Amino acid sequence: MDDHVRPVVVGVDGSAASGAAADYAAGVAHGRSLPLHLVYGYLRKLTYGAPIDPLEMAEPVADRTAARQLEEISSRLSAKWPDLQVQIQEILGEAAPELIEKSRQAELVVIGSRGRGGFTGLLLGSVSAKVAAHAYCPVVVVRPPNWSLDASSTEQVVVGVDGSSESMLALDLGSDEAARLGQSLAVIHTHSEIPAAPQDHEPTTTAQENAKALLADAVNRARGRHPDLTVRDEMVYGAGPKLTLIEASRSATLVALGSRGRGGFAGMMLGSVSQALVHHSECPVLIAHHYLDSDPETHGAPRP
Repeated sequence: MDDHVRPVVVGVDGSAASGAAADYAAGVAHGRSLPLHLVYGYLRKLTYGAPIDPLEMAEPVADRTAARQLEEISSRLSAKWPDLQVQIQEILGEAAPELIEKSRQAELVVIGSRGRGGFTGLLLGSVSAKVAAHAYCPVVVVRPPNWSLDASSTEQVVVGVDGSSESMLALDLGSDEAARLGQSLAVIHTHSEIPAAPQDHEPTTTAQENAKALLADAVNRARGRHPDLTVRDEMVYGAGPKLTLIEASRSATLVALGSRGRGGFAGMMLGSVSQALVHHSECPVLIAHHYLDSDPETHGAPRP
């Protein structure tokens, strides 16, 4: 593979979530004419009460099913997309550090919401949470089993905007995906103030005017990027972005938002809204991290 082409990287472990992630990643890679890199990570399975040999634990033994499952996934994806370039790699150890490291040179990292090691009631696995928070490129978290990329009920990509550079990157990426899929784009901004009723003749506040201008600028940006894209804007008053975007996810192909919005602390890698969406969204969620080699002042837009 060309070293100058950034691949789409996906973490797989044989779980249903990682299978859905692989399908999603392959579709994106094929649509963008990028190579796909399948990374299979696993830890040694321990039996309760069994003695542990420290020397043996220092060198994990390969899971014999890993190579077979990687080949099966690769073959299935290649059969669906014959011209897709697929590379496979086994990781003996926790997958999160390797996926985060690979994100330095990736166009996108895709991860299932919960792998084999998760508890039944856990909505987001530890690997997914770490990668979503610390990657050096955008991350998509995919949740099975009811969601499907081909679901006829999903006809739009949703982007939440708040004026931050991360949300503008999410807007660019979301509009690109909507254009690639031939779907519409819904740009949503929430505002805490509820407008006064018309009969009250209350003047519109400066904050409300700024919110309207922010949303209008975002819509113009998306239309400028993809002139033929159908873009719908939505201002939601009196509601928080978490519940608004989770509700929107029920009828969306993808929800895209920044890794940390205007309300986040400087040291936070993942804001509260992003955390809520990766835990509770009913469709895949794109978390927009700036690319390692990008300038946040230009929003770190992906290369054409």
